[in-house]
Amino acid sequence: MHHQHPSTNLLLLLAAIPFAPLIPNFLLEPEDLNTDGIDASGVDFYVHDAVIHNDDDSIAVKPSPRGQVGIDGTRYDCTQNMLFENLELVGFGASIGSVPPTVDRKCVDSITMRNITMPYSGKGIYVKSNGNDCLEKKTSGCSDFVNITLRDVRIVEPLMSPGAILGNSTNPMENIVFDGVVVEGGGGRWPWREDTFPHKGTCKSFHVEGVAIKCDPVPDSFVEEVK
Repeated sequence: MHHQHPSTNLLLLLAAIPFAPLIPNFLLEPEDLNTDGIDASGVDFYVHDAVIHNDDDSIAVKPSPRGQVGIDGTRYDCTQNMLFENLELVGFGASIGSVPPTVDRKCVDSITMRNITMPYSGKGIYVKSNGNDCLEKKTSGCSDFVNITLRDVRIVEPLMSPGAILGNSTNPMENIVFDGVVVEGGGGRWPWREDTFPHKGTCKSFHVEGVAIKCDPVPDSFVEEVK
């Protein structure tokens, strides 16, 4: 007769217990890191009408260096012309970057995210340059973030910070628009800031030429515009 080990019986018992009502989702979520939902790099993307549940960035826009060649043979100099809309993201939010400075000048341009909800996600919105300044010459060794719009984005009680927008002093992000980006129920330690992990007190937003319209909270360094 086969006898199961007591620990096996315990595991079977635990598996049978409906833990969902007992343990909050935010404690169960980060089980499988490095499981990004959609990593977009290239030109002319349209991602829409989807629900993404995962354990890392639900949307991660990746930079492209100048002279990149796509799988169809198309050459392009920037990750650009992307629209993400009508999405529910439950994971670790939406990110653009990281984009470190390189000699081939990596670039992100004309990215729009709109009508997006992030209920009880690990974090919210991250647009990040790795915080590194340009290399020797601004004309060649930088990373470019331009023309990024987030519109009608609702972030509900994120586990960590609801967002960080991290530019660099020698080549600030340009034309960044947050329109109707709202955080409900706080998140992290306080809105747009984390004391320790992952940015160790450096976050909020900095080195950004940004405009905020009907946002709560308004990220630091953004100009609030009333309509």
